[in-house]
This record gives sequence, structure tokens and C-alpha cells, in this order.
Amino acid sequence: MSSSSGKTYPTLAESLSNQLIKYHLRQWGFVIIRTTYSSEAKWTEFLAVVNDCIRSWPLRPENDAHWHDLYDKHGMTVLQDAATLSEANLSLTARVFTDWITSPEAQAEREGTKISDRWMFSPRYHFYIHADEATVEQVLDQHAKRKAAPEDRLYLRFRFLYENENLLTVRIVSGSQVMSHQREIIKEQGPDANTDVIEEEEDEYELLDMVKRVRILGIPDLYSVLGDSLDRWYNIYTEGGVCQV
Repeated sequence: MSSSSGKTYPTLAESLSNQLIKYHLRQWGFVIIRTTYSSEAKWTEFLAVVNDCIRSWPLRPENDAHWHDLYDKHGMTVLQDAATLSEANLSLTARVFTDWITSPEAQAEREGTKISDRWMFSPRYHFYIHADEATVEQVLDQHAKRKAAPEDRLYLRFRFLYENENLLTVRIVSGSQVMSHQREIIKEQGPDANTDVIEEEEDEYELLDMVKRVRILGIPDLYSVLGDSLDRWYNIYTEGGVCQV
């Protein structure tokens, strides 16, 4: 893509591909923490919809064939445990995510890469998807409407998807921001403070530093943007409660 000055800039797909090469990363993608266990069938369908949306992205004219090279490197790591994570709030999922970052699984992912610890470069070790029941139900409801388009009119399905993309969203969380906020609460209120009420207590703008609602179609773009600079998390424009990336 070129600017009016004639300077050429990489597309988001090229930028993400360059990040993987630069840091010797074998995969990309946000970790998903599952907090709903009411239906295994719905959960399986939800994951399929997320994957389908990401794979649909190259159909957009402003993107290019680079996404095809990235498909095989997209990882959908799911952290799940019905006994401990059912209806879990942000405080708990942030702790689970923080523990996962230093787990043998995550350390094995980083072996042979240029990411020596969780604070370096990759969005995968800073942000995660908090998948609760409301999110799953909303996504599946919109997906059902999309599927209602005639089978032989595939373009209608994708047109519906694009026109209703603000309804196909997930919540992406900054684990470090939630953990930092928990420490602030404990500092102010003492060791017995209740840190499980973050969402109820915070105003909209303060909460945005910790969690953002993001279009599923925008997940690759967001990942690429954050891969260029993790600090861009704080400058993402939000409209109608949904990040515009």
C-alpha cells in the first residue's frame, strides 16, 4: 500500500508475517479462556465461527494473499476447566492467563524464538479472549442469521457478515492491566479487599484499558497492530462500544 507521498507501507498481513519472521515465531493468535460450560455443542460451534471469520478475512479487498500463508500458523489455544473457570470473572481469568504465560506449554512455544519472556513483543503473551456465555450466545445467534442466506448465494452470507460485524464480537483482555488493577485495589483497601468486582466498579473509560470488545473479523488486524507496538492497545478508537481496527 502506498501513501500520497509515494512511500510504501506494508499491509497488516505483511506486517504480521514480518513479525513472525523477525522474532522466529511459529504461531500467532490470542489464547482463549473458556468460562461457559452449559453446552459442548455450542462451544464447538463458537470456535468454528471464530476460525471461519478469520479465514474469511482475505475476501476483503484491502487485504491480500499474505493471509493465506498465515493460516497454518494461527493457533487457537483454549484454556478450560469447568471446575474452576465456570462463570469466571476477569480477575480469575487474568490470573489463569498470567499463570499460563510461565507454564511449560507456553515456555515450549517460545523455545527457539527471540521472545525471552512474557514482556517482549508478542501480543499472544499479553492479551487473551475472555469467552463467556453471553459472548458465545451472541455470536451464535448472529451466525445463525448469516447461515439463513441461500446456500447458492454465498456472497450474501459474507455481505451479511460484513454488515453485521459489530454484532460478531469477543472480549479481549489485557492480563497485565487487570492484575495491576487488582494490586491497586489491595494497596488501597488491604489484603482482604474484594478484587472480583472490577467490571461492576469501573467506569467505561477506565475499563477500556483492561478489556475491549473487538469484532471477530478484526482479530488479525488487532493482533498485527499490537505486534507493531503493545502500547497501541491504549489508543484504539472505540465506537458503539466496539474497537474499530
